[in-house]
Amino acid sequence: MLSCFKYILFTMGALGKEPLLQSTNPVGAQKYDSDEVFLADNSAGEIDLPEKTSLPEHTAELNKAVSAYQSGDRATAMQIFLSLSLQPDVSLGIRQEAQVYIAEILYVQGDKEGAQRFFERLIKEDPSYRIDRFRHPPDVCGYFDFVKSYLATELEQSALPAPSVPSFPIFGYAPFGVYFLKQESPNSGRKLLYTFGETVLLTTSTVLFISLMRDHSHFDNDLDKKAQLENRMLWQRSTTVAFYTLWAINIIDSQRQWQLSLRENETTENGTENKVIK
Repeated sequence: MLSCFKYILFTMGALGKEPLLQSTNPVGAQKYDSDEVFLADNSAGEIDLPEKTSLPEHTAELNKAVSAYQSGDRATAMQIFLSLSLQPDVSLGIRQEAQVYIAEILYVQGDKEGAQRFFERLIKEDPSYRIDRFRHPPDVCGYFDFVKSYLATELEQSALPAPSVPSFPIFGYAPFGVYFLKQESPNSGRKLLYTFGETVLLTTSTVLFISLMRDHSHFDNDLDKKAQLENRMLWQRSTTVAFYTLWAINIIDSQRQWQLSLRENETTENGTENKVIK
């Protein structure tokens, strides 16, 4: 009887107290409305009263812009979205969401190129970004996926090493037909022309130059010696000019032959690839 009486008193006292509040939201979740956010934390194993806090300034601006856009006021929404996307102190998530809404407005208005530019800038900043398909229309999400797919292909191609471009070998600039001497294909005519011709011209020019250096004086009344020296100088200069001219022709001919060999190699490789495909 005594224990029953104590239980009745305890029950009457409990009824006089305020009932415990129970949270219907998941622990740690955030629920946003137009003015305030409620946070619930049960990290200590006990349910506490939710604290009432104000929305962050930029989040409130984003919600305001979204409301304006959904109500049909695109001009006001676009102004706020642009402001959020350009402010450096705005968090990355809000800036990205603002850029998506800007692209959506441009897409809805028919400016697909403008929407594409904003999507490209967003994807380049964060290639792993995924559009929220519950907040944006399916056609906008599809256009975002299209831009992301071809942009990913371009990024992959740009990351690949550039193909090596063959360059004209340095020995092709050498005299005496060195380029043709190194070729496996028979070019006996060119080899004889450049090797023998340039060797003869350079040797003749050098011998004449040395003779002029050793004996280049004459008396005023010695006309025969003067004519001989002038004739020797003329031949020395002529052979020198002829040597450099033939050298230049040698270089030009070497480059032309090198380009022809490249084309032949490309043709051979393409023919081999076609056979493999067949």
